[in-house]
Amino acid sequence: MLKELVDDIYLHHNYNCCETVLIAANQAYGLGMDEKDFRAASGFGAGMCTESVCGALSGAIMAIGLKFSNGKAHETEGFMPMVAEFYNDYFKKELGSDNCAELKKRYRYPDGDDRRCLLTIEKAAQTLEKFMADKGVTL
Repeated sequence: MLKELVDDIYLHHNYNCCETVLIAANQAYGLGMDEKDFRAASGFGAGMCTESVCGALSGAIMAIGLKFSNGKAHETEGFMPMVAEFYNDYFKKELGSDNCAELKKRYRYPDGDDRRCLLTIEKAAQTLEKFMADKGVTL
């Protein structure tokens, strides 16, 4: 389900990778965000605009925070290990890297193709959906 949502959001609404994953997760998991809230994710696209940490990963972790944190990560029992688990055992295991530039080399469509980073975003969404399901959160 997340894959279909990210396909629509990324291809038809012109959001970046981070925004796309967060908006899709918001729709799928009822995270309670509104349109204005998505602006918080805007600077994380394209690896924080520097091809550093993958924006799709950042969006997924934002969604995990909204779903599982009580508002203070260091006061939410088990939250920080949960994020580390998603990062290491789901995202990096599936995609092989967290680096935007590296992921672009592996998964980006050729220049001029409007799908740009869609494969990375789809993979990020699929790993988030599996993670959430493994934590008992279903669509």
